[in-house]
Amino acid sequence: LVDAESIRKKLSKEDKNKTESDSVVTQREIVKEYLKLHPDIELVDYYVDDGWTGTDLQRPEFQRLQRMYESGAINCIIIKDLSRLARNNEETGQLLRVIFPFFKIRFISINDRLDSFTRPESMEELEVSFKSIMHDEYSRENSRKIKTACDLKRRQGLVLGKAPYGYKNDPADKNHLIVDEEISWVIEYIFDRFLETQTYSKIAKELSEKHVLAPYAYKKSKGISYYSPSGCRDVWTTSTIKGILTNDVYIGNVTQGKSRNISYKVQKKVEVPKEEWITVEGKHEAIISKEKFLQVQNLIELKPKGKWRKGQGSIFTGHLICGHCGRALSTTKRSRTAKALYCRGIYDGSQCLYRKRQHLEIVEEAVLETLNSYLTLHHEIQGFIQK
Repeated sequence: LVDAESIRKKLSKEDKNKTESDSVVTQREIVKEYLKLHPDIELVDYYVDDGWTGTDLQRPEFQRLQRMYESGAINCIIIKDLSRLARNNEETGQLLRVIFPFFKIRFISINDRLDSFTRPESMEELEVSFKSIMHDEYSRENSRKIKTACDLKRRQGLVLGKAPYGYKNDPADKNHLIVDEEISWVIEYIFDRFLETQTYSKIAKELSEKHVLAPYAYKKSKGISYYSPSGCRDVWTTSTIKGILTNDVYIGNVTQGKSRNISYKVQKKVEVPKEEWITVEGKHEAIISKEKFLQVQNLIELKPKGKWRKGQGSIFTGHLICGHCGRALSTTKRSRTAKALYCRGIYDGSQCLYRKRQHLEIVEEAVLETLNSYLTLHHEIQGFIQK
């Protein structure tokens, strides 16, 4: 038995400091009561995606659930109601009518009185389709309302989310930034050193040698959750340095709306054109003067761009990381036709010790062999994919 739950990020203030939200606790109790009435069903585990949107099946716990039923470790899934499974009409229908039957999974939705074993015809009832559509429509409308409210706050210059490196969220007003005096000197150091050297990697190396914690590591040391897009998050990298140098938050501006989800069903982010960004000036104390910031931007514009043009990289770009330092691997040319992968950590503050370049064709062959081996061992899945 598996309880596949997905709770939208609409938790009450009382839930914030709890291990689980009240909603999850209630659902767990409902499932426990159901199990008491059905002692023939053995409990394997609970799968709880607390705080994740139900429109996204890439939720970590749902992915773990998927691996369990694909491997044959479980053959039954129990949820409180259909909205806990997914709030995407197309994917809900695919799960109920194709995926679960293919893997011979018994599916039970307690409140909806659905049981694919005792009442297999219930999976095809009009009521199921209608509820699935309503859950989908609820998510779409709720997404629109949230987007409208967030855009209004952005135009008012209110900070949404965690403070960037060098600032803290004001305890008296979480939407306002105050200078983090403990590390504000690092921001000044980066700007001053760039004016002298015009080199990202040298600044990253110097900060590492001074044992200054990089943004992610610093936030982690303070117990603050912090997202870093860099492939190597605990060390200073050239991309981290450039990100700080080009962020106008350090002159007192609040610029938001740089990216957005593709849709309420697809949580992947896409870049927003710069002219559509929302910028409000003078919303908090500046660390860097406007004159110095503009001077740095002019120098960055004059720096030579990378040698790779769009489409000349590798299909593995963004997917392979160094096993020694965790940085994303970069691509370089070995000849006019051949390419190699290497870790840029040998040039910046991460001080990676792995200096060997790996031929790209060797990596391609290894990945292809692994994929073919997997498909050979899972011929039933291969047939399903082809179908």
